[in-house]
Amino acid sequence: MILIPPPVYGAATLLLMWLLHKYIPLGCTTASWPLTVGLFVAAGGLLIEVVAVFSCRRSKTTINPMRPDNTTTLITHGIFSLSRNPMYLGMAIILIGAALMLRCLTPLMMPAVFCIVVTIMQIKPEERMLREKFGDSYERYTESVGRWI
Repeated sequence: MILIPPPVYGAATLLLMWLLHKYIPLGCTTASWPLTVGLFVAAGGLLIEVVAVFSCRRSKTTINPMRPDNTTTLITHGIFSLSRNPMYLGMAIILIGAALMLRCLTPLMMPAVFCIVVTIMQIKPEERMLREKFGDSYERYTESVGRWI
């Protein structure tokens, strides 16, 4: 059972990144390029999320991560042919962009922590449900497309 919505993990990660930036600001810079690069990286992550949501809507399946059992279709085309979890990948990329915008090294470790936590708390339970629901089709999909990329 999934108890915490993934956006909460993303928001908590952003908060932790900001706290690290504020209280343990190691390797900081005043250069402006991290702001620009971070903005573009975050925009790329948002684009990935939007494309994934539209793919789910087009396939008439749920995007609700709290109810993966409501999934009606195994999407294996489009962005889902590059990542089995493009919405979580998009969140991780947004977090990388935000970390760059903070212009310190300490927040940069948090997107990796986000990926580990979301894999354990969200993705693995989803994968169990998808294996049960779609069987061999899902197994073949996992053999050809990575969990993240």
